[in-house]
Amino acid sequence: MSNQEPDLTAAQSPSASGTSTRDVEVANQLAAGRDYFAAHDYARAAECFERAIAMRHDCGEAHLLRGDLYAATGDRDDALDCYQLAAHFAPQNSTAQVALAEALLECGSDADAEAACRRAIADNPVSSRAWLCLGNILKRRGALEQAAEAYRVAWKQDPAEIRALEQLAFVLFRLGQYDDAFAHFQVLLGAAPGSHRAHHNFGLLQLETGFAAEALGSFTRALQLQAETVESVTCAGHALRDLGRIEEAIAYYDRALGLRPGFGDALANRALALLLKGDFANGWTQYENRFEAGGKQRRSIGAPVWRGEMLQGKSVAVLSEQGVGDEIMFASCLPDLVAAASQVTLACEPRLTALFQRSFPAAIVVPQQSPDDARSSARLTADFEISIQSMKQ
Repeated sequence: MSNQEPDLTAAQSPSASGTSTRDVEVANQLAAGRDYFAAHDYARAAECFERAIAMRHDCGEAHLLRGDLYAATGDRDDALDCYQLAAHFAPQNSTAQVALAEALLECGSDADAEAACRRAIADNPVSSRAWLCLGNILKRRGALEQAAEAYRVAWKQDPAEIRALEQLAFVLFRLGQYDDAFAHFQVLLGAAPGSHRAHHNFGLLQLETGFAAEALGSFTRALQLQAETVESVTCAGHALRDLGRIEEAIAYYDRALGLRPGFGDALANRALALLLKGDFANGWTQYENRFEAGGKQRRSIGAPVWRGEMLQGKSVAVLSEQGVGDEIMFASCLPDLVAAASQVTLACEPRLTALFQRSFPAAIVVPQQSPDDARSSARLTADFEISIQSMKQ
């Protein structure tokens, strides 16, 4: 872009249709502000937008652009204020509505964000940005199937919208639709081979479906693109562990903990790796310290933690904690617990509900998606509780 400053003196002539001189000057200020914004000259862009608002306080476009400017400089609160004014003064402007929705979502006002997003879609049903935002809202709510459909629409409306494809592939993985997820990841990696997140998430899919060697390749590529990302370092450790390369896995977990001391995923899985190599004393000690050391919230229904007490006539709630693979591995301890207690209620990852219901018919099996789900379920009241990952101790 040229460094030449926008010409603010060459005002357009008012048209015969009645456009006022003020409206022309407002338009000129907005045009100049956009040019300054594009050139990252935020101070002069702000001056232009403020002059436009001073001339016409109800100019929705000026408030929208000013909000974009605040957002670009990290001023989230002022950006939200501007987007609210833009949506108020220009309620039919779908861009203003979706910008407001995105800002509200970032602030945690999900219900208001969804309302603004649906207004944007009603005004402009082909807005890829609006459908992407709706997908993000639904995903955060846990409505993954609806989120997937929103992402599909966003990607259909704009095949170049890589974020929609990226989110769609990941949500399909979370839904357990592995073949569909794999196909979408293949398209995504073809379109965005330099995306760290795409390679990382593809690695998660490969790891969960039993392709540990391929997953290690994906995490390695992710780290080549964005070195020292603690999540990718940790997941590379998971892949090495699943390949039986335990010492290398521990080295990766140590590397992750060097990047982020107390990182819960690395702490817990380092402890598991120690157990796998037969170091039970250190393994169990570190595993039971994973909450305190990692600052991770333990799932709880408010019952005392079971520590081996007699269970005759007592009930136990077994709560899920992390990955599907770990839940399946630790579930081998459940038959003894079911035999000892009067009632066992297992809250597990939703994808495992049917499997565990068939495997443990004497237990009550319920899906659990978040720490709050356990407390909100009337079926999850018990004399004791325990994390499924603590049962082998």
